[in-house]
Amino acid sequence: MLIVRSLAVAAIAIQAMLLGGVLGVRSSIRSRFMRVGMLLSSIATFAAAAAVLASLLATGTYAIPEYVMAALDCGLSAAELAGVWLFVLYINNQQRRDGSHQEVVDFLRKHRDDVERARESYLRAFDDFPALIWRADTSAHRSYFNRAWLGFRGRTIEEERGDGWTQGVHPDDLDGCMSSWLDAFEKREAFDTEYRLRNAAGEYRWIAEHGRPFSEESGTFLGYVASCSDITEAKEQAERLAYLADHDALTGLANRRVLQIALDRAFARAQRDVPSILLVIDVDHFKVINDRMGHPAGDAVLVSVARLLTEGTRAADVVARLGGDEFAVLLEMTEIDGAVVIAQRLVDETRSRLEETGLSIGVASLAGADDVTEVMRRADESMSDAKNGGGSRVVVDIRAARHDA
Repeated sequence: MLIVRSLAVAAIAIQAMLLGGVLGVRSSIRSRFMRVGMLLSSIATFAAAAAVLASLLATGTYAIPEYVMAALDCGLSAAELAGVWLFVLYINNQQRRDGSHQEVVDFLRKHRDDVERARESYLRAFDDFPALIWRADTSAHRSYFNRAWLGFRGRTIEEERGDGWTQGVHPDDLDGCMSSWLDAFEKREAFDTEYRLRNAAGEYRWIAEHGRPFSEESGTFLGYVASCSDITEAKEQAERLAYLADHDALTGLANRRVLQIALDRAFARAQRDVPSILLVIDVDHFKVINDRMGHPAGDAVLVSVARLLTEGTRAADVVARLGGDEFAVLLEMTEIDGAVVIAQRLVDETRSRLEETGLSIGVASLAGADDVTEVMRRADESMSDAKNGGGSRVVVDIRAARHDA
């Protein structure tokens, strides 16, 4: 009898421990359904164990069935207690694992935030640069433009993103600009290009663009960054210098260097029986005009003569100023007779349109000469003969006339 009652008491004690344990760990169980289920189950088994104990205490004598009931009650209670504590251990272990996962998630989130802050930091630095700066992503879409660019264009970043910026590129430059950019992008190479870009005032300005690929420390390609500058003034200055290298600053005619190149070309053709004639021209009475009326008046006469020579010759002819009051005209694919007609027309037109001056013209053929220097000398001598003969006349080099005959 003592054994039966001891087993029953042990069962009720185990159920009490089980109920207390469930109440203690209920906050560790995240699922509300599981918490309620375990609590109700513990209460029910505790009540069942208590009922068994009460029925056994009410029985005065115990047979084998009572012993079996008490043993089963105690064993089932112990098994249930073990199961609950194993479940609690599993829950705690799962929570620790979840905590580890959460630490990884938190670390990655912090890393992402750090990268984003670094990105925002260098973009803010770009915003303060006076140069025009843009950035492109790994799909070649330009996603960022600094304040200098947006101020130059007079547009918002939303309008410029993607291909929006191409709306400002000069139509004649768009294909070349895109080709150099996309070719470099495909090869992950640096590129340098120039194109015209419309500014906020609607004016096209020349832009020098220098793009470079950039990557993470690991080598992962991140896109491109480019710096641009307005080179309009420098380009115009270079064009002016290039123009002045080939043209006379006062009259705008070709200079001696350009004439020399044209003469060399025409002389080579003359050796293949392609006729060309050189006119060397001097402005009559120019020194008198300069001394009496001043250099501005003399310059005006030279400009007028340059205009008359240009108007009186063909577009393909080379009209040049040799210096001072001397000019030259190279008439390619022209015979002596035709050249004389042109020269005389120039003399007559100058005499009728310009007062107190005229033209003395010497004519020489490129055929039959040893070199270009000889041609220049012959034409210059004929011009001196015309000037010494009173001016406003045409004198043909006799050797040129003989060769033409």
